Amino acid sequence: MRHDVFISYSSKQSASALAICAALEDAGVKCWIAERDILPGSDWGASIMDAILKSKAVVLALNADANASVQVGREIERATTKNIPVIPVRLDRSNLTSRLELFLSSTQWLDAVKRPLKQHFPKIVEVVSLAIGREATLSDDAGLVNQNIAVKWPDAHDSRAMSLGEVSHRFAESLMNEFGKEDDANRRARLNGTGISIGHGDIAIAMITPCNDGSGTRSTVGAALIARKAAERGLRVKPWTSASYVQKLEAIWGPALSAAMNHIGFHPNMAFLDARKSRPNSSFLTTAMAIESGDLITAGVFSGDGFLQSYIPPQVRISIAASPMLVVGFALCGSLNLDLTREPVGYDRENEPVYLNDIWPAIDEIESQAGK
Repeated sequence: MRHDVFISYSSKQSASALAICAALEDAGVKCWIAERDILPGSDWGASIMDAILKSKAVVLALNADANASVQVGREIERATTKNIPVIPVRLDRSNLTSRLELFLSSTQWLDAVKRPLKQHFPKIVEVVSLAIGREATLSDDAGLVNQNIAVKWPDAHDSRAMSLGEVSHRFAESLMNEFGKEDDANRRARLNGTGISIGHGDIAIAMITPCNDGSGTRSTVGAALIARKAAERGLRVKPWTSASYVQKLEAIWGPALSAAMNHIGFHPNMAFLDARKSRPNSSFLTTAMAIESGDLITAGVFSGDGFLQSYIPPQVRISIAASPMLVVGFALCGSLNLDLTREPVGYDRENEPVYLNDIWPAIDEIESQAGK
């Protein structure tokens, strides 16, 4: 069986490990997990060690039982001595044994202590996908990008995790059933004083804010690499999208990548806010007026730790939490109506379609840039 990820866990916590495995496989990451993938009649220990060697990463479901497990210790030792990345998912607050600490002391952790466990699945999928490289989550035949995001619909108390490929279909259903816009689904409203119009499902705001972990830093670097590739193909953020980032991210990108972000239409600070008054600034007010005049259902896409819900203008009815890389992808396509796993984010100077996986950076590009 070909696989991307080995799941390491104690048999006493099989439910959590199987749930993590299912979430990864739902996102297109192929997993190997005992007992499921041990062939009848084969040697248990040899099967496990062979599966580790064939993995691109190991996901460790870590709690007190796994911490004390001799077998888990052997698996992590095997992976680290073979330079296979280990991604620990912490399920409780137990301290590492000296053996595991030896191998994991410099490893970036994913904290999944707070329940329910499923709220952490989008972050786990994002980090694992980045660790194994985008090739592992791209289909050469269909050009699919398997990424999970969290979408918050109006009046909903919680966000809903869904795959990138679900978004356009889910929005189309909501536009008809929840918003009652079936008869005017194609309505657009013109931004005053311009030739630009905005419609249902369009991205009004795209914003990148800092993520406080190592995977977030790499994804932030990846976002700027997408911007550079998009600029090379002649792509720009859609004119109805206010695209911005927190200025201190320029320290991560450096001058060249910051310039690439600016070139495609992302600019420092919250482009839709008056920073002093925390309310929409004059440039976004033109968009806000068009949204209100057309009674449009528009969206905002954000990265970072939390939705910054208090800062989202009321004209933006749907909020999406995504990785910095996907924030750039959404800003380039400008709409929830497009399936970014199958449809182009835009067209280049020769009017050729450009798909998200065409400009998605490889893991070694990200790591090389992040190490500078």
